[in-house]
Amino acid sequence: GADVVLLDDVLSVLDAHVGRHVWEAAICRGLAGRTRVLATHQVQYCSHPAVDRILVLGPDGAAAHLGSFAELRARGVDLGALAGARAEVRDDDDERLEEEEEEAAGDMDDPL
Repeated sequence: GADVVLLDDVLSVLDAHVGRHVWEAAICRGLAGRTRVLATHQVQYCSHPAVDRILVLGPDGAAAHLGSFAELRARGVDLGALAGARAEVRDDDDERLEEEEEEAAGDMDDPL
């Protein structure tokens, strides 16, 4: 396989549950050992241990910030604010996902 894999916002079309699965199974484990470059607005993945560097683009498309999650936080870079309402949407998606999982678990206990 390729040593470098470029991924252009591949998680944006997925719901929270499927996106999390694709992130863990395909991007982190399946592509382990390769350099992965992911363009995304989904900042919830930035703090994951598999993420070495984050490049934040400014409104003009030029590089505005570069560093690890910890380095950017130490410099006061608020990734949630930069992504706009994504942090709020993520929280809503996580709550909705938990509710769906609870409902699905209940459905499995109740045979047809």
